[in-house]
Amino acid sequence: MLREKRELMRRHIARERVASVYRGTPRILFVTVVAGVLMWTMLVRIGPSSWAHIWLTTLLGISGARFALVKAWSNYGERDETHERWRAAFIALTFSAGLTWGSVGVFFYSDASPAQQTVIAITLIATASVAMYSLYPLFEAYAAMVTPVLLPFLVARATHGDTEDMFLAFATLIFLVVALTSTARMSSRYGRWVAASVQLKGLRLRDRRAALVSANAAESGKESVPGQHEPRDSHADERHCRRGRSDGAHAAEP
Repeated sequence: MLREKRELMRRHIARERVASVYRGTPRILFVTVVAGVLMWTMLVRIGPSSWAHIWLTTLLGISGARFALVKAWSNYGERDETHERWRAAFIALTFSAGLTWGSVGVFFYSDASPAQQTVIAITLIATASVAMYSLYPLFEAYAAMVTPVLLPFLVARATHGDTEDMFLAFATLIFLVVALTSTARMSSRYGRWVAASVQLKGLRLRDRRAALVSANAAESGKESVPGQHEPRDSHADERHCRRGRSDGAHAAEP
């Protein structure tokens, strides 16, 4: 019995993790599209415009697929007891989005413009940071997003050989490790919060049932002893006493 309860709790927590990331995705998709268009305006100036167009088209296509998946989940998946396929589809599209953003740090990173290098590095770090606050309930989804965003950039900078690039690669590695460990802790806390919420709802339901049973028992007790709790009428008692004295007086007359 205890094992069954733990299994039910585990499944409930897993469903809530998936539901949470689906609910938070529409806002992130809006930010993704806006950031993608802004990035595209810069990419067309620092590289072949055809590659920039392909990148933006890919990003918009993946964002559209993610939005369609969210709509499908809201229509069907939210009432579906099996969450594994929705979880797998979400992680796959999230990984694709992360890989698209990560390609910027490999194919569009130009040594000729330090300003553009700074913009790209900040954009990648910001993408990983923003994703943390929407994907932390499902740690696997965040790992699928942040790893392809930062790891290709890290490897490209580490293999370049310059001191500046090596320092940037080391800083990116530190950020990646901190981001993953922090998100893992946040995800664990979210799971404990869901479990505590379920237990609290169970206690409240039990208290309501106990109060209802007590109220029904009290009502049954009143019906089994009619008039037991009816208030006495002081005026009726006084009239009864006067009637008794009057009857006694008439009986005493000859």
